[in-house]
Amino acid sequence: MNALKPQPRNNQHHREAMPAVRPPHNLLSVLLLLCYGAALYLCSCSHGNDHTTAAHQKTLPIEVSAKADPTTATTNQTITFTLTVLYRSDITVQLPEIGSRIAGLRIVDFGEQGPRESDNRKEYVKWFSLRGDIAGSYIIPSLTVFWSAPDNATPHEVHTPQIFIEISGSPTKPEQADICDIKPPVEVPRAVPWWALAAGAVLLSAGSGCAILFYKRRMQRRKNELKKAAHEIAFEALEKLRQEQLIEQGLVQEYYFRLSDIFRRYIEHRFTLPAVEQTTQELLPEIMNLDTHPKIKTQMREVLTQADMVKFAKYLPADQEITEHYNKVIEIIAATKIEPPPDQQQHTTKNTVQSAPEMHVQQHQKNQHQGGL
Repeated sequence: MNALKPQPRNNQHHREAMPAVRPPHNLLSVLLLLCYGAALYLCSCSHGNDHTTAAHQKTLPIEVSAKADPTTATTNQTITFTLTVLYRSDITVQLPEIGSRIAGLRIVDFGEQGPRESDNRKEYVKWFSLRGDIAGSYIIPSLTVFWSAPDNATPHEVHTPQIFIEISGSPTKPEQADICDIKPPVEVPRAVPWWALAAGAVLLSAGSGCAILFYKRRMQRRKNELKKAAHEIAFEALEKLRQEQLIEQGLVQEYYFRLSDIFRRYIEHRFTLPAVEQTTQELLPEIMNLDTHPKIKTQMREVLTQADMVKFAKYLPADQEITEHYNKVIEIIAATKIEPPPDQQQHTTKNTVQSAPEMHVQQHQKNQHQGGL
């Protein structure tokens, strides 16, 4: 009976013998749907971040920052103030004038960097080295940066915050606080000897006497010239010019400079015209307005014009022309002179002058030949 009674199976063997249970098809579909949904969620988050960044860049196309390093310094330290502007490449930026806004602080140095372009954005940096000479509190005011978009010309503003700077006195160096040593003795210069003082007094007196004597002689000469008539002074100068024989020496240009000066001084003294200071072009209109014979006016114009040609245009006149110019000056002076009153004639000299002699043609040609060589 016992042999026929069925024996119970071992549980372990029973489990091993059980076939594997397959998961239903619905569970696999659910897992696939969850994975697909997670992927869609991640993609949507990424696109959302991109849209957020783009929107942020669209609302803030420019970033401005200003800083000072350090904000607390002494009078012998340098403070660096930096303005940084980061903006999109498609917008227009107008930076402020910073130097005039920094009041109280001395600008030691300044510079700029950029604009440097990176990732469709530009960066511009402007810096200033500042120093405070007086201890106290200083403020770098807010700076305004203007910008405008390409599709909208309306300017916009971006402001930087104020920066507070504190300047204190420079610390005293230890070696400066010490007591300095006594300076070495200084030799007192000896008194000047009496003979040096006497010699200086003699030289000073002699110099003063010479100066006074020179001044008196000059004034006396001036008085004597004032006593003479204009034509007498001119005749004496012409006679002296003739005796110097400048033409015979080949000094034609110097001769005409002297002749023109004598004639101009006569015109100035006789007709009260500034003939010495004026040019010929300035003097001729006034000569034409003089109350004298038209022929005399024409001769005066010819003398001045021909003298200028020799003096400035290096014109070399012939010997006959030189004689004619000299005699023409004498004729003009003789025709326009004013005789002094009878009571002053005793102080005047003889007012005659010899006419110019014929020039030595051979000597003049010889001098010209030597000058050309």
